[in-house]
Amino acid sequence: MMIKRALKHLSRVNDVLFRRTRIEREITVFPDDVFLTSYPRSGNTWCRFLVGNLAYPDDPMTFLNLEQRIPDMYTHSDRTMRNLPRPRIIKSHECFDPRYKRIVYIVRDPRDVAVSNYHVSGWLATREGHSGFLVIRYEDLQANPAPELAKVAKLLGIEPTAHRLAEAVELSSADRMRELEKNQAGKWVQTKYTRQDKPFVRKASSGNWQSVLPRESAALIEQTWGHLMTRLGYELTDHNAEQPMISTASS
Repeated sequence: MMIKRALKHLSRVNDVLFRRTRIEREITVFPDDVFLTSYPRSGNTWCRFLVGNLAYPDDPMTFLNLEQRIPDMYTHSDRTMRNLPRPRIIKSHECFDPRYKRIVYIVRDPRDVAVSNYHVSGWLATREGHSGFLVIRYEDLQANPAPELAKVAKLLGIEPTAHRLAEAVELSSADRMRELEKNQAGKWVQTKYTRQDKPFVRKASSGNWQSVLPRESAALIEQTWGHLMTRLGYELTDHNAEQPMISTASS
């Protein structure tokens, strides 16, 4: 079953690469926008809290002010988004978009979040090394959040003092987010109509794929995306899996 799901993901990757499927959402983009971009389930909500608490130290983030501070571009109309104060910080799951000038890209081990690297390849190929492009690994953020958040502060033009970083990290802890979710899940747009007995904020962990993902599925992911995983610092279990399986030319 896991292999079938992985193959389904790979088929969609192929469609996206060759433009047979359009997944982008068109919104008005301003030159001073900052996009928090990632594949789903890669720590994006946590990063929204971290960055929001960094940017608004005197008024902590909650699920009730999250959409006003760092809106989800798939939830709000373009008209609503255009009326937000600038510069805007926007949540995105988009593939490469040349209109984005400042990007914090959050990557996570694809074995933990299924095949996600088709987003990464486009962004790295076009923006790696640019001053407005920052790659943050979820695992690094989880292990030592303050130094990683300091990189984001620099991109936002915020002085990364030790006190401000520590406060943002504390206010964005998983325990605090879970407590907020208990009281606010029924009012936040992302959880309003979901099962209230199934928490949105789950256990913050990495490496679970080693005990959950079948070996064949992990090998398939590594064979397909090993070159990008190695480039981003992820260790492969199959060290012969560094060449992509998907052709870069249309059939």
